[in-house]
Amino acid sequence: MEENRHESHRLQELGGSKYEIKSGQPDIRSWEVKTEAGERIGEVDELIFDVQEQKVRYIVLDLEDNTLDLDERDVLIPIGMAEIHQDDDVIILPEISAAQLQSLPNYDKDQLSELDENSIRSVFLAQDATSETPGHTDTTPDLYGHQYFDEDRLNRRRSTDTPQASDHMSRQSGFNSEDEPGKGYIDPDREIF
Repeated sequence: MEENRHESHRLQELGGSKYEIKSGQPDIRSWEVKTEAGERIGEVDELIFDVQEQKVRYIVLDLEDNTLDLDERDVLIPIGMAEIHQDDDVIILPEISAAQLQSLPNYDKDQLSELDENSIRSVFLAQDATSETPGHTDTTPDLYGHQYFDEDRLNRRRSTDTPQASDHMSRQSGFNSEDEPGKGYIDPDREIF
């Protein structure tokens, strides 16, 4: 079943990788996740990043202790669907329903595949899924180009004088938030060995 795994371990968890969050950027792992109405959905367990593109693609959401009557498990949420609360260390998921969360596949870091990403696509990106042919599995160009993978959306609630937390991991940026606001969530030059 090696064919089912995502190509060359392209997607990896930040924890345990050689990368760390850039100085001055908040580590949203362990932050509470809520609906727009303030209902508890769970907690950010981990961040999944694309090793080749050096961008965070997903939040691993632990649905434990949620108030939405959802099964307790881990699911992946595209990073651009999340918003950092304007004042508190809380992540808001304003465009996600309990039915969508229930429909997501379970996250298993050892079994993450393009098929899993397509399942996530079918839950959140219905308009994109209807335009594709059945069995289509090339998620990278089209899927990651969608606004739900736009790292700048994570910061849309934060004011310009509040430190910004971007999930952009590009080696090309190489900036702290004070150098280029909204860029440089992961510091590729500070790899941990």
